[in-house]
Amino acid sequence: MNAEDLPPFVTSKQLKSGKVSWYWSPPTRDRKAGCPLPATPLGSDFASAMERAGKMNQALQDWRQSREPGAMPANFGSFDWLCGIYRQDRRYRELQAETKQGYETALDRFGNYKLKNGQRLGSYPLDRLTPQTVDAVYDKLRSQGLTRQAALCMDVCRKAWKIARRRKPDDVPSLNPFEAMDIDRTRAETVPASHDQLVSFCEMAVEMGWPQMAFAARACWDLLQRPIDVFDRRTWADWRPSNRPGETLVTHNKNRRGETRDEWTPLEGVDPQTGETVVFYPELERFASLLEVQGTLMLMRPRKRGRQTDIKVWDPFPKRFREQLTARIAKAAGLPAGIGMRNFRHGGLTELGDAGLPDTWAQALSRHKQRTTLDTYIHRTTAQKQAGTLMRIEHRRSKS
Repeated sequence: MNAEDLPPFVTSKQLKSGKVSWYWSPPTRDRKAGCPLPATPLGSDFASAMERAGKMNQALQDWRQSREPGAMPANFGSFDWLCGIYRQDRRYRELQAETKQGYETALDRFGNYKLKNGQRLGSYPLDRLTPQTVDAVYDKLRSQGLTRQAALCMDVCRKAWKIARRRKPDDVPSLNPFEAMDIDRTRAETVPASHDQLVSFCEMAVEMGWPQMAFAARACWDLLQRPIDVFDRRTWADWRPSNRPGETLVTHNKNRRGETRDEWTPLEGVDPQTGETVVFYPELERFASLLEVQGTLMLMRPRKRGRQTDIKVWDPFPKRFREQLTARIAKAAGLPAGIGMRNFRHGGLTELGDAGLPDTWAQALSRHKQRTTLDTYIHRTTAQKQAGTLMRIEHRRSKS
């Protein structure tokens, strides 16, 4: 596991059972300075371990802000200080680990922005952060091609200011310079992958020795799961357990408070015409059979440990590694640049529209709370237009 793929101060250790356990410990400089936070075992579940690590890092930041209860931080009244107030709020602490990481990146992007005199905006007094200054930073980020990142940066800073103002009304100015901004929120539509592209990717993944990536792509397409749920939350206990041998648990975890929606989904059923058992996703089953059981998660990657080239350990797939590996496999398969797991999921969702499923059925499979959300994911295709036109022509014939 590369250090940059993990929250700060997290290490891993392989246990005798073969599982990987995670640990957090404060830096030496903080321990020498009297940091009361102890080294903490985080457990073997990757998702919960990363969430606990985020909480420990937040506690460390809180301690650094004020080493003594009630002491005045050295950066009092600055944007950095405001961010520290925001991080103490429940609405920040209850964010999912991945969302919280994105918010931290957004806050750092603004706080670390340097003016012409070399001063960081994070050290700026709040009463000197005017709407004009904020607009100038936003325009500069956009000119660098960071349109979506700039929008997120301004949104998170606006939220941080609003929450800090509520917590510290006497210290945070009432004028929020991030309010009423003219933000470009256009975003490129995710292009759904075709079924042929899915097949090519999976075949190449197996050929390159990565059946895990083939399984992930099919799970995104067949089970309509988000990549993070496939890689970080899908366990062997979810796959055909003894008490549900014909089903798999499908987890959807997309909301800021970490609430999950788990549903058992059939992997097979009885054909009403023949009475025979039909396996719904044979390719997904085939790739599952190629996986090695090397921990709780279904998808683990082997890596060599240090200089001991004959000893392998198994780790979860960190986000950066799996995205880079996806790009390598897609390139080797001759697929267009940018094809990834999200495209495979969108392809599977678009397949629902091509199959002519009613919205109610499509929503049951996609597990979206709002039916209108289907419009974002079920992309309009020529197949749907042709099917609709044929139904329209048939209707005309029945009238004549």
